[in-house]
Amino acid sequence: MFLPEISVKRPIFATMIFVAIVVFGLIGYSRLGVDEYPHVDFPYVSVTTTLTGASPEVIEADVTEPLEEEINTIPGIKNLRSSSSDGVSQIVIEFEMERDIDIAAQDVRDKVAVARYKLPNDIDPPIVDKEDPQAQPIMWLAVSGDKSLREISDYAHYDLKPKFEILEGVGSILEGGKRQRAVRIWLDTKKMEAFQITALDVTRALKREHKELPGGRIESSSIEFSVKTEGEFDSPNAFNDLIIEYRKGSPIRLSDIGYAEDGMEDKRFVARYRSSPGVIEPALGLGIKRQSDANTVAVAKRVKVVCQKLTGLIRKGIKLDVAADHSTFIVESIREVQFSIAIGVVLAGMVVFFFLRNIRGTVFICLTIPAAYCGVFAVMYFLGFTLNNMTMLALALAVGSVTDDSIVVLENIYRYRETGLTKYESARQGTNEVAFATIASTLALVAVFVPVAFMKGIIGKFFYEFGISVASANLFSTFMAITLIPMLCSRWLKLSGKKHPVYNYLEKLFLRLESSYKFVLGIALNHRLIVVLIALGSFAVAMFIWQILGKELVPPEDQSQFVVAIKTPVGSSIDYTDSMLHKCENVMDGVPEIRTYFGAVGLGETTGANKGIMFTHMIPKNEREKTQQDIMNYLRNMFSQIPGMFAFPMDLSQTFGERRGQPLEFTIEGPDLDELVKLAKEFINRMRELKGIIDIDTDLELGKPEVRTIINRNKAADLGVDATSIGETLQTLIGGLDVAKYKSEGKRYDVTVRLIGEQRDTPIDIRPLLIRNKEGKLISMEDVVNVYEGMGLNVINRLNRQRSVTISANLESSKPLGTAVNEVNAIAKQILPQRYTISFTGKAETFKESFSSLYFAFILALIFTYIILASLFENFIHPFTVLLSIPLSMIGALGILLLTGNTINIFSMIGIILLMSIVTKNSILLVDYTNTLRGKGLARNDAVLQASPVRLRPILMTAFSTIFGIFPIIFGIGPGSETRNPMAIATVGGIFSSLLLTLVVVPVVYTLLDDLVLKFTGKGGG
Repeated sequence: MFLPEISVKRPIFATMIFVAIVVFGLIGYSRLGVDEYPHVDFPYVSVTTTLTGASPEVIEADVTEPLEEEINTIPGIKNLRSSSSDGVSQIVIEFEMERDIDIAAQDVRDKVAVARYKLPNDIDPPIVDKEDPQAQPIMWLAVSGDKSLREISDYAHYDLKPKFEILEGVGSILEGGKRQRAVRIWLDTKKMEAFQITALDVTRALKREHKELPGGRIESSSIEFSVKTEGEFDSPNAFNDLIIEYRKGSPIRLSDIGYAEDGMEDKRFVARYRSSPGVIEPALGLGIKRQSDANTVAVAKRVKVVCQKLTGLIRKGIKLDVAADHSTFIVESIREVQFSIAIGVVLAGMVVFFFLRNIRGTVFICLTIPAAYCGVFAVMYFLGFTLNNMTMLALALAVGSVTDDSIVVLENIYRYRETGLTKYESARQGTNEVAFATIASTLALVAVFVPVAFMKGIIGKFFYEFGISVASANLFSTFMAITLIPMLCSRWLKLSGKKHPVYNYLEKLFLRLESSYKFVLGIALNHRLIVVLIALGSFAVAMFIWQILGKELVPPEDQSQFVVAIKTPVGSSIDYTDSMLHKCENVMDGVPEIRTYFGAVGLGETTGANKGIMFTHMIPKNEREKTQQDIMNYLRNMFSQIPGMFAFPMDLSQTFGERRGQPLEFTIEGPDLDELVKLAKEFINRMRELKGIIDIDTDLELGKPEVRTIINRNKAADLGVDATSIGETLQTLIGGLDVAKYKSEGKRYDVTVRLIGEQRDTPIDIRPLLIRNKEGKLISMEDVVNVYEGMGLNVINRLNRQRSVTISANLESSKPLGTAVNEVNAIAKQILPQRYTISFTGKAETFKESFSSLYFAFILALIFTYIILASLFENFIHPFTVLLSIPLSMIGALGILLLTGNTINIFSMIGIILLMSIVTKNSILLVDYTNTLRGKGLARNDAVLQASPVRLRPILMTAFSTIFGIFPIIFGIGPGSETRNPMAIATVGGIFSSLLLTLVVVPVVYTLLDDLVLKFTGKGGG
C-alpha cells in the first residue's frame, strides 16, 4: 500500500505530518469555546401585539385569530402556539429545524403585514422577533445590602447594569425585583370633588406645565447662544405648587387636591437574597442573558471578572454576589470528562503494555492518541464546534477505539519481526497485510456515525458534532496507524524482554489461551447448530430485556442547583404571594446543603403577582452526602404541608435546547374551552392515582377576580360623556398613569398619577369618580357606568389554531419518562372524545422525536455498514458475517443496563450505536485474515482454525484497551456523570458479550454462509 511504503521510506516526511497535525490541533484547541451543548439556531419566531384594555376573549377573537389565519399558510411550520391575555396577544411559531430562521422571520413579517387590515385600528404595531428557547439567564447577580430598595434599584440600574451590558456576548439583562425612584402624584377624590377637579384636568396640567422645549438660537456677530426653556419642576415637592386651574381668579394647586411624593414605582415585584444562613435581605436580581451565538462560559467569565473588579468600588452598604451561575456546572462537567480521558489514556496504555510487554511499542501506540485528538481539535475549530458535552463525550468514548488500528498494525509487525525479518521488511509486510482490515473497520465505524451526525430535528443538530468528532478521531487514528506506526517500527522497534520471567510467563499464558481457543473453536465447528441456537437465544433474551427496561430522554443530573416554582391562587395579591415566599424561604434556610438562594415574585414581564420563583445554589456535589434529588424530595414534602400555595422544586437542566421545565408535558386541544377544562381536571385526577408522577400543574388559570365597568351608552350620550374619558379616568386613578418624566442628577424618573390607596381598595370606590363632560360639567362615574364583580379568564392558550390546555408534571427518579408517556396515552384513549387530541411538548416531545430518529439512524447505520463492507470485501456474503456481531453485543449492553438499574435513554442509545462500530472491528479482523489464508490455498476450516487464534491477541488487546479506556467514565461521580455513566456501561457490557460470543459464533456462521453459497452457486463464498 502507498502510505505505509512512503512512510517507511521517508521517515522525516512521516514525522513532519505528525508534527503538523499536533501543531494545528493545539492551536485549534486553544481557540475552542466551552459550552454545555452545541450551538443551534432554533427556528422560533414570536409575534407580540398589544390592544390596551381588551379582555382575553376580545384579544383572541380580534387579534390572535386573524394573525394565526395568515401565518398558518407559511410552509414548514411545526407548531403554532398562542396566548391571549389582558391586552396582549403573543404567538410563537415553531418551524422545522431545517428552516432558515432569518427567512422564516421574514415570511412571518410578510404575513403579519397582510393581516394588518383585519386587526383593530387602535392596536400597537405587531412586533415580530426571532426567539431562542435557550435565551434564559445564564447567571443571576444579587444586589443587596442595608440600603433601601429604592437606592439598591437605582444603583443597580444606573451604575451596575451598564457595566455588564457592554461586555462582549451579553445580550440583555433582566432586572428582577426592581422598584426604582418615581415622583408619585397622589390624588384625593373628596378634595377633587370639593374643588371640581377631575383626573384628566390634572394630567393635562402636568403635560402643559412640566415641559422643556428648545427655544432656538440667538446669533450675534461673534457669539451664538442656544435658548433653553427650563419649564420642568426641579424637585418632587415643587410639583405641589402646580396650578391645575383658576377659579374666580384663585389658583387651584396640586396641594389642594392631593400631594406629590418622592417615592417608588408600584410594588409589582419582590426579590430577596439569602447570602448565608439566617441572612435574607431585600435584593434586586440582574439576570445575564447571552447573545444567541455567544459562548456561555466565556460570557460568564467576563461577568465574573467585572464582579471582581467592582470589589471595594461598590457603594458602601451595597453587596454584589453571584446568586446563580450555570457556567460553573458546565466547566466542572467538562473538566470531569477531561480527567476521565486522561485516566483512560493511561489505563489503555497499561493494557497495551500488558499484552506487548514492550515499552517502545507501547509508547508508539500511545503517541497515536494525542495525534488523533489533535486532528479532531483542528477539525472542530475549522467547523466552528465547541468543547461541549457532546464533543467531549465523543473524545472520551474514543479513547480505546483510537488505539485499535495501531494495536493491530503493531502486533502484526511484531509478529513478523519475531519470525526473523528485518525492521524494515517487518514494518512493510506487517502493515500491508492488515492495512485493508484497519481501513475497512474504520470506514465501517464512519458509516455508523454518519447517519447519527445527519439525523433530523433537534437531536440531529446536537449529535452532529458528536458524530463528526468520533468519526474524525478514528480516521486520524487509522491514518497514524498506517503511517506513523510503521515508520517508528522500521527504525526503533526492538524485540526485548524475552528472557524476563514475567515475559515468559505471560507468553506461555497467551499461547495456552490461543491453544484453548482453537480447541473450543474446533468443537464449535463440529456443533454448529448448537452454537447458532445459543446465539439466537442470547438475542431473544436481549429483546426481552429491551421491552422491560425503562425508557427516558436523559437521566436526572445533580447540578448542585435547581429552582423552586411557587403558585398561589389566581387573583392573589403580590403581598399574599410574598408571604408564601417567606414561608418557603424559612424552610430552605434550614437545609444545610443549600448555600444561597434568590427568591422573587412577579419576575418577568408577563409573570403574574401569583407566581414566584427561587433560584437555589447548593454546596458542591462532592462536599455533601445527600444528592440533589434527596434534597428536592425533602423540600417537596415540606412545601406540601404549607396551605394556600403550590410549590415544587424543578431541575435547571435544559435538555437539547428545550426550555427549562418539567419533563412530562402535554397539551390537550379541542374546540370548546369548557370541555377542555373538564378534560384537564379528569386528566389531573387520574394522573394523581399513578405512582411516580408528582407536582402536576396546568397553565389553565380560571377564576381570576375582575371588575367590569359596563358603559351605559344612552346615559353617557345624554350626559355628554365619551368612552375615552371614562377609560382614561379609570386608567389614571385606579391603575396609575405615567404622565411625564422628572430629571434629577442626569437621570430621568417617571411621574405617576394615581388615587391614594384607601380610596381604591374596593370596586365600589369606582362609583364616585368624576368625569368632565363636553359642556365642562362634572359627572359622577356611577351615572354612566355599571360596576360588576365577576370571575374571568387570565389567559386563553391555543395550539395549532385550537384552544388548548397544557398539563405538566415532574417524575420521581424511579419513573422513566417513556412509562409516563405511555400511561398518559392510555388515559387519553379512555377519556378523550372526538375532535379532542393530545400532543406531547417540551422534553416529552423531544423524547418521542429523539427515539424515532435514533431508531432510524440505527437501521441506516446497518445499511451503510453493509454497503461499505460489501464494497471492500467485494463479496455480498461476508458483510453479513461481520454484522452478526452487532446483535450478539446487545445481550451484554442491555443486560448490564438492567443489572445496574439504568434505563434506555439518549446517551445509552449512543453507547449502543458506538458499540456497533467497535464490535464490527473484531469480526473484520477474523474474516479478513481467514480470506487471506484461503487465498493462499488453505482449506476453509483450516483457514478458520488458523486465522482465529492468530487474531485472538489483537482482538483481546483492542477490546480491553477500549474497556479500560472507558472505565473512568463508568466510575465517574463528578458533575454530569449521571448522563455519561449509562453510555459507558452499555458500551462495556456490549464489548464483553460480543467478545465472548463473536470469537465463536462469527467463525461458525462464516462456514455456514460459505456452505450456503456453495449449495446455490456451486462454489465457496470466499
